[in-house]
Amino acid sequence: MAERQQDERMPGPALGSSRQLRELWLVLARFEWNSLAIVPADTEGSTEELSRSLAAVGKNLSYVPVSAVTVKLLGPGSAMALAALAQHVRNRQERLGNRTGIIEFRDDRQEPKGEEMDSYSSPAGRLILGVPSVVVEPAGLAVAHAVDAVVLGVELGRTPMRELKKSIELIGRDRIVGCCLL
Repeated sequence: MAERQQDERMPGPALGSSRQLRELWLVLARFEWNSLAIVPADTEGSTEELSRSLAAVGKNLSYVPVSAVTVKLLGPGSAMALAALAQHVRNRQERLGNRTGIIEFRDDRQEPKGEEMDSYSSPAGRLILGVPSVVVEPAGLAVAHAVDAVVLGVELGRTPMRELKKSIELIGRDRIVGCCLL
C-alpha cells in the first residue's frame, strides 16, 4: 500500500521519519475515541508539538478528518470552550450513530429530507487537544473530563514521579489510555 503524502497545512514531521508517531496513532486507533487530550505530566512540559504531529499523522492514516487544537495558557473560560468543543464532537458522533457517518433511518414511513442527509453525510472526525499540565492548570481538568480519552506526556529523566502520580490522580486512571514519552 502506498503512503499518502503529508498534508502541507498541518505542521509536523514527514511520515517517513515518524515511525513512533504512526505506531502511537495505530495504538490509539484501537480505542473508541473522537476527542483526545494530550496532557503533560510535567508542570514545565508541553504537548503542543506532539498534538499537532499526531494529528498530521492521523490525517494520513485515517478515513475521517483529524484536527488539533493546542493551547499554552488555559484559563477557566478557554477550558470551558475546549470542553464544549470536545462535547460537540462526541454529540455529533452519537447523532451519526457509527464511525462511517452513514445514518440508518429505521422509520420507513418518513423519508429524510435532502438537507438532513447533507448535514449527516460527512464523518464526524477526531479532535486532538493539547493542553497544559493539570497539576499547574486545574482548569485543564474540564477538558480532560470532557474528552473521550487522555494520553499523558512524560519526559524521561525530567518528569518527577510525584507530578506523574498527581496528574493520574487528578485526571482519573479510568480516563487515561496511556502515556507517551516526549
